[in-house]
Amino acid sequence: MLEKVKALANQFSQETINNRRYLHTNPELSFQEYNSQKYIKAKLEEIGLKPIQIAVFLSVIRNVGYMVQICTNGQ
Repeated sequence: MLEKVKALANQFSQETINNRRYLHTNPELSFQEYNSQKYIKAKLEEIGLKPIQIAVFLSVIRNVGYMVQICTNGQ
């Protein structure tokens, strides 16, 4: 299992670094992260997930199998 985790980390390390760099070079004010939200939503769609956008607050919800995870600001 540990070897699988290490292999996945190596496989996606550059993509993760690129995502972090994009988000950090395009900062937005707290609770006004509209472009960040769009970026994350697009990235989730690229890997086959179907995120749901909620207009009430800035968040992206992703359904992963039987589990639903909510990504909100600061969490």
